[in-house]
Amino acid sequence: KASKGIWNVVFVLYATVSVGWKGKTAGKHLMRLKVVSTDGRPPGFKKALLRCALYYLSALPLLLGFIWAFFDSQGLAWHDKISDTAVVHEKAGASAIS
Repeated sequence: KASKGIWNVVFVLYATVSVGWKGKTAGKHLMRLKVVSTDGRPPGFKKALLRCALYYLSALPLLLGFIWAFFDSQGLAWHDKISDTAVVHEKAGASAIS
């Protein structure tokens, strides 16, 4: 059980530093995606930490917060809506945010 907590901490640190520093994790890099604030600027570490912590809120009710993005007019999951961020294609940048 302690190892599960350690992996959660590692995940939060990894995702926060990756998104806060470069705007993307390794997976997003491979998919040519990045996280931006809804105003098109980089999210920074504070928003990246909030967004990462909110993954757990999105995942808790049977992944409903993630599924929400398929039905949302802007394609935003709960953690994006609350943290004021969006995932966009690298080439599109802020213009992909409606």
